[in-house]
Amino acid sequence: MEIYKSKIDTDLSNEEVLKARGFLREKNGKHHLTKAGMLLFGKNPSIYLPSARVRVLKFEGTEFQVGTEMNIIKDRTFDKCLLKTLEQAKEFINSQLREFTHLNEDGIFETVAEYPEFAWYEGLVNAVCHRDYSNSGEYIIVKLFDDRLEILSPGKLGGFVTLETMKNKRYSRNPQIARVLNELGIVRELNEGVKRIYSEMQRFYLKDPVYSEPDRNSVLLVLDNNIAVRANRKQETLKKSDTIKDKWNLLNYAERQVLQVINDKGGVTSEDVSKIINRGKTTAVKLLNKLIDLDLIVWTGTSKRDSYGKYKMR
Repeated sequence: MEIYKSKIDTDLSNEEVLKARGFLREKNGKHHLTKAGMLLFGKNPSIYLPSARVRVLKFEGTEFQVGTEMNIIKDRTFDKCLLKTLEQAKEFINSQLREFTHLNEDGIFETVAEYPEFAWYEGLVNAVCHRDYSNSGEYIIVKLFDDRLEILSPGKLGGFVTLETMKNKRYSRNPQIARVLNELGIVRELNEGVKRIYSEMQRFYLKDPVYSEPDRNSVLLVLDNNIAVRANRKQETLKKSDTIKDKWNLLNYAERQVLQVINDKGGVTSEDVSKIINRGKTTAVKLLNKLIDLDLIVWTGTSKRDSYGKYKMR
């Protein structure tokens, strides 16, 4: 409550704030929290709403095995108020995700997360904010497999939103919860979250997210991760260039790697290329000259000794 009151900048008492927001109502001379009030501000909502929890499961492999082949290696449940549930679940999921190393646009190897954080966290926030809390038999499940992350939320898509329109349409099943999470800075309510999940996955060169309603009474979000797919998507984008597509097969691994860095960075020096391929400057210049001969790149300096010149895409 103190966090919330600081966000909305009020000095009212807890009871006054809860009443003003419709979370505290009088019945038979006594005040009672509504379900939304309990979910947002209760100490232990799951005592009264047992399905109001998030369960995170991590598996070894790509499928859920049972019996003697049970492959669950982590199993955590989060069931505090929604703010704490989101914070704690986010921290735990982050601790379980892998990291990958790749060559960035500066020709330096850097470590990146398995998935863009916005994509999976926005998926989790949407599940917590828009799930059907009247469904008392189901809870939100997050499954981490070697090749994908799944978020299953109880309740079908709300209102007029369908799988085909969800990128452009917004419907809040729990408007009071959405408003408070917005005021807490967690939800923006601008109908841009799902769109950005798509764009973030594309930015990481991963497949588009997949939404489905597997049993017509729940919403499933699947984020697919495959480091080979990520590399291939980046190459495929580069190979579509009219300048490159007919010459790609003429290049060896190092030449493709350098061309990709030039494309990403906008330009490189021979010293940059020397570091990228881990060879001497003579070898780097030889490689660059081949790319020039193939009309794939150009030298932009005024002379061969121009220290400001760079090799850029043609």
